[in-house]
Amino acid sequence: MKKLIYIIGLLLISLTFLSCGKTPKIFQGTVTAYDSSSKILAVKNEKSPYDELSFSLHDADVGGEPAIGDLVRLSYLEEAGKLAVLRVMNLGHQSELKKK
Repeated sequence: MKKLIYIIGLLLISLTFLSCGKTPKIFQGTVTAYDSSSKILAVKNEKSPYDELSFSLHDADVGGEPAIGDLVRLSYLEEAGKLAVLRVMNLGHQSELKKK
């Protein structure tokens, strides 16, 4: 009986870890381009190697409309070769909201 409980416990723990989804990645930088019609955002990394990436905002939770020059922090997943944003935090707009 103890062996059965032990096996069930291991199965439950294994299923818990397997059911967890992918962990989003974080990217922070300056907006270099934004196309609101296609919902594509280009951001230049604020840290070396200062690469510029394009992100899809189709299903993203956007805190404030991004504009060129804004500092943003993105949480995203890579799906089928595309960078799909989950959430956009516009850090420039955050400081403006704190002043109100």
